[in-house]
Amino acid sequence: MAGKLRTTAAVVLLSLTDVATNTILYMNGADLHKFTHDISFFSIFTSLMDICIFGMLRGCVTFGAVLSVLFNARDAVPRLKLSRSWVGVLPAAMCAYSLVKILLYSEKQVEFPHKPWFWGVFVGSIVGCAVFYLNWTLLSRISTQSYRSINSEEGTFEEKESLLRSEATNKSIFSTMKRLFFYAKPVIPYFLAATTFLIGGAVSDTFLPFYTGQVIDGIAKIETSQDNFTHAIVTMCLLIAFTSLFDGMRTGLFQVTMMKLNIRVRNLLFRSITRQEIGFFDSVKTGEMTSRLNSDTTTSTEMLIMNLKVFCATVVRVVLTVGFMFKLSWRLSILTLLLFPVIALVAKMYGRCLKKVAKEIQTSFAKANDVAEETYANMRTVRSFANEDKECERYSGRLLDVYKLVFREAFLLGSFLTIEHLFALVQLVLTLYYGGHLVILKKLTGGNLVSFILYQSHLRDALEKMTDVYVQLMVAVGASKTVLEYIERKPEIENSGQMAPPKPEGQVEFRNVSFCYPSRKSAQVLKDLSFKVSPGEVVALVGPNGSGKSTCVNLLERFYETMSGQVLLDGNPIMAYDHKFLHRKVALVGQEPVLFARSIKDNISYALDNCSLEEVQHVARQANAHQFITELPERYKTETGEKGMQLSGGQKQRVAIARALIRKPAVLLLDEATSALDAESEQIVQQTIENLHGHTVIVIAHRLSTVEKADRIIVIDQGTVVEQGPHGELM
Repeated sequence: MAGKLRTTAAVVLLSLTDVATNTILYMNGADLHKFTHDISFFSIFTSLMDICIFGMLRGCVTFGAVLSVLFNARDAVPRLKLSRSWVGVLPAAMCAYSLVKILLYSEKQVEFPHKPWFWGVFVGSIVGCAVFYLNWTLLSRISTQSYRSINSEEGTFEEKESLLRSEATNKSIFSTMKRLFFYAKPVIPYFLAATTFLIGGAVSDTFLPFYTGQVIDGIAKIETSQDNFTHAIVTMCLLIAFTSLFDGMRTGLFQVTMMKLNIRVRNLLFRSITRQEIGFFDSVKTGEMTSRLNSDTTTSTEMLIMNLKVFCATVVRVVLTVGFMFKLSWRLSILTLLLFPVIALVAKMYGRCLKKVAKEIQTSFAKANDVAEETYANMRTVRSFANEDKECERYSGRLLDVYKLVFREAFLLGSFLTIEHLFALVQLVLTLYYGGHLVILKKLTGGNLVSFILYQSHLRDALEKMTDVYVQLMVAVGASKTVLEYIERKPEIENSGQMAPPKPEGQVEFRNVSFCYPSRKSAQVLKDLSFKVSPGEVVALVGPNGSGKSTCVNLLERFYETMSGQVLLDGNPIMAYDHKFLHRKVALVGQEPVLFARSIKDNISYALDNCSLEEVQHVARQANAHQFITELPERYKTETGEKGMQLSGGQKQRVAIARALIRKPAVLLLDEATSALDAESEQIVQQTIENLHGHTVIVIAHRLSTVEKADRIIVIDQGTVVEQGPHGELM
């Protein structure tokens, strides 16, 4: 309550200062007779009483708002909050009237009074308008906070949600822009160099309209001689030459800056995604990640650099242009600036809509890419069911959603440009009419009028670019939000272990392990599961589908973290081991091993540096793969194709086993390694497994031929061990 009273007192003091200042400046030492005289002989061209009345009106409105907050906060709070969007119309109208008043006053006065009080009236009025809106904003914010803090139970749910959503959106935009600038730090030297040339080109270009007017006055022989005319022509030629040079240099440098930033963000995004836990890839589709990596990174980085470039150039041009405009004719400058607040308001409204649509377009494109990615990755299945047409319809439907959103975006852009051009037409007509009037009255030369119209066009173009900067920055914010979330996302499983013993024994233990997958937290897969595997032992995990066999392998590979219990390797939790060491000493051969689109040698030596051909051939012989490899045309240099499609299932399995063996693992995991093979391929792979010595082997299989020769069989059902022992004993 004390803070509320302090704020309202400050608002009252500011409002009283506004009223008192305007009244004192208007009176200018005169007595009360000035009021009666101006009322009786009021003229809009000569009297300033209306400016004083506006100050009193602002004070009355502010005092009314203060009283409503103090005595009826429950009703005043939502009203003040809702009125903030339109209450700015009143001070804006008063400010515009003050500017028009100066123009009207100049029509009846041969010479303007140079006394401080005269200009103080208008400056005080404009400042008072700004103070009025500031007071309203302070009352709205402070009263809202006090109201919420004192009556936390009051207020509708929609009001609270709207307030929180507005604050969250503002914070989100600011936070996203701040993070984008943070990642742009390495390219700042290139950006500054490009900006230097950009400013030089903007300065040179801004002088051209001024000297164009000088040339026209020289032709008309108005206040200039032949020497001045020639000087203006030479200066224009030099300015054009400098502008061309600066534009060429800044274009090249900005292109390099954009590419360096794009590559940096792509690297950061790819690096971050590859470090996420496996559960992340279970919930996020490949197409979405690919879209973020390709489309969104390009959109966010290019738009950031391009809009920073446009912003810097626009600021320089606006400052210089406005300076030249006031130098040429302050009357025309005031007339020109009157319509700009309206254009700014329209641009703000359209900017909000375009930001929302741009984000929806990015999401819709990502969904379309998901369909394409899924179809391409499973083309054999699609073809086997003759479902090409349905997949095409799915993709076409997604693109239709994109088209609808793009059509909506095009409508918004088109309508905004139409309104903007109408404003430009009105502004040009008023400038020509009033400028011609000033030329007739000898208050402006024809050349200066031409220069002013050119500057007006420059200013309009600059402000149009500024509105485009705002819109495009909103697009960049929308596109980069998810990219930055992925870059800054911390994996739920941190690979922070340090242990790397020289000779691991290969003892595996599951101790009271319970687990459920992050994407299916309601379904518990393992329930207090415990078993041990001794070093060098071959153990088979069997059980019905969904019992948790493959989950044990996933936990031992540390793809996921247990909910409770521990997975131990040589008596130590697997999280204590170094990430690279663990996955070299615990090797996995899956049911459908994935080979990369590289040579057989590169696939076997995958992730290993300086691996010789002799080592590759040695493990290939152990995996019964050497013979079929040597029969291939290019032997170990043979390309396997995408996902190893150039090899048969048995050949891929043997290459995958060789890829695991070359790491000299202490523990070898075989997850359904023969389930998809024919009898001959299964027998070859089975012989390979039987020939493995010196490794702890954990085999997951359903076929009796695969598990009957294991040292021990562990039967898992519904996430628990129901029995274990040798094959003969279990029989």
